[in-house]
Amino acid sequence: MIPIIDRELCTGCGACIEICPPRALVMEQEIARLEEEFCEECGFCAAECSVGAITIPSRSAHADAKPNRLRVLYQFAFKMDDPATGWVPRAAARR
Repeated sequence: MIPIIDRELCTGCGACIEICPPRALVMEQEIARLEEEFCEECGFCAAECSVGAITIPSRSAHADAKPNRLRVLYQFAFKMDDPATGWVPRAAARR
């Protein structure tokens, strides 16, 4: 799901911007703003926000939601290729 940023709670610390894999978050007037067309829906920004300004809406609230982006999470967090290919580390795949 596309994250929602509460502009009232955002402190402008920038932690969410640094953790966002596609760089879909930008700072605007010292408050984080999401560029939805670039969001991969990984949820890293919400997990990183120490004040709880970023939330992920529940799937049941959105019937037309995009599929879960678990693959993106694994690729970014573990630097691995697609789980279907046998979890080959990217460094080993280049050799």
